[in-house]
Amino acid sequence: MRHLEKTYSQQSQSLQMRPFIRAVAKDHGISSNKVVVNSTTLTDGIIVRFDKKDYRVNLSPSGDNYTLTRAHVVDHRVIIQK
Repeated sequence: MRHLEKTYSQQSQSLQMRPFIRAVAKDHGISSNKVVVNSTTLTDGIIVRFDKKDYRVNLSPSGDNYTLTRAHVVDHRVIIQK
Protein backbone atom coordinates (compact mmCIF):
# COMPACT_ATOMS: atom_id res chain seq x y z
CA MET A 1 0.00 0.00 0.00
CA ARG A 2 2.81 2.41 0.87
CA HIS A 3 4.51 1.73 -2.48
CA LEU A 4 1.24 2.48 -4.27
CA GLU A 5 0.90 5.81 -2.43
CA LYS A 6 4.47 6.74 -3.35
CA THR A 7 3.85 5.84 -7.02
CA TYR A 8 0.63 7.87 -7.08
CA SER A 9 2.40 10.85 -5.53
CA GLN A 10 5.23 10.66 -8.09
CA GLN A 11 2.75 10.45 -10.98
CA SER A 12 0.85 13.43 -9.62
CA GLN A 13 4.05 15.47 -9.35
CA SER A 14 5.07 14.44 -12.86
CA LEU A 15 1.70 15.58 -14.24
CA GLN A 16 2.27 18.97 -12.58
CA MET A 17 5.54 19.52 -14.47
CA ARG A 18 3.97 20.59 -17.78
CA PRO A 19 1.74 23.29 -16.28
CA PHE A 20 4.71 24.45 -14.19
CA ILE A 21 6.93 24.78 -17.29
CA ARG A 22 4.14 26.66 -19.07
CA ALA A 23 3.75 28.99 -16.08
CA VAL A 24 7.49 29.74 -15.98
CA ALA A 25 7.47 30.43 -19.72
CA LYS A 26 4.45 32.70 -19.49
CA ASP A 27 5.81 34.57 -16.45
CA HIS A 28 9.09 35.25 -18.27
CA GLY A 29 7.68 35.92 -21.74
CA ILE A 30 9.36 32.99 -23.47
CA SER A 31 8.24 29.88 -25.29
CA SER A 32 7.75 26.80 -23.09
CA ASN A 33 10.10 24.81 -25.32
CA LYS A 34 12.93 27.13 -24.15
CA VAL A 35 12.46 26.05 -20.52
CA VAL A 36 14.40 22.97 -19.41
CA VAL A 37 14.48 21.25 -16.02
CA ASN A 38 16.68 18.67 -14.31
CA SER A 39 13.80 16.50 -13.09
CA THR A 40 10.65 14.91 -14.42
CA THR A 41 8.82 15.54 -11.16
CA LEU A 42 7.92 18.89 -9.67
CA THR A 43 9.68 19.09 -6.33
CA ASP A 44 11.29 21.79 -4.26
CA GLY A 45 14.90 22.37 -5.25
CA ILE A 46 14.83 21.35 -8.90
CA ILE A 47 16.84 23.42 -11.37
CA VAL A 48 15.18 25.32 -14.21
CA ARG A 49 17.19 26.73 -17.10
CA PHE A 50 16.13 29.39 -19.60
CA ASP A 51 17.92 32.27 -21.30
CA LYS A 52 21.24 30.50 -20.52
CA LYS A 53 20.68 30.98 -16.76
CA ASP A 54 19.92 28.45 -14.03
CA TYR A 55 17.39 28.90 -11.24
CA ARG A 56 16.51 26.86 -8.16
CA VAL A 57 12.79 26.31 -7.69
CA ASN A 58 11.37 27.02 -4.25
CA LEU A 59 7.80 25.72 -4.00
CA SER A 60 5.28 26.94 -1.48
CA PRO A 61 4.07 24.30 1.01
CA SER A 62 0.78 24.05 -0.90
CA GLY A 63 2.59 23.86 -4.25
CA ASP A 64 0.43 26.56 -5.79
CA ASN A 65 3.21 29.11 -6.24
CA TYR A 66 6.94 29.18 -6.71
CA THR A 67 9.99 31.39 -6.41
CA LEU A 68 13.03 31.16 -8.67
CA THR A 69 16.40 31.90 -7.13
CA ARG A 70 19.42 32.36 -9.37
CA ALA A 71 21.61 29.28 -9.14
CA HIS A 72 25.07 28.43 -10.38
CA VAL A 73 25.74 24.78 -11.11
CA VAL A 74 29.07 23.32 -10.05
CA ASP A 75 29.25 20.65 -12.75
CA HIS A 76 28.21 22.11 -16.09
CA ARG A 77 28.01 18.62 -17.53
CA VAL A 78 24.72 18.15 -15.65
CA ILE A 79 22.13 16.54 -17.89
CA ILE A 80 19.15 18.85 -18.28
CA GLN A 81 15.94 17.12 -19.39
CA LYS A 82 13.41 18.74 -21.67
